[in-house]
Amino acid sequence: MRSEGIAEMFIQHARVKAEMDEDHRSPANGFPDRVSVPPKEPVRPG
Repeated sequence: MRSEGIAEMFIQHARVKAEMDEDHRSPANGFPDRVSVPPKEPVRPG
């Protein structure tokens, strides 16, 4: 199946959920109930 991206998959498939990293925040903003983004790990001085 071809689509325009992950957002299109969320629209076509109501049960789809995903976990993404901090760099891919836009799908999480568009589908907050279906995409989880773990908090960014703090940078340790060193």
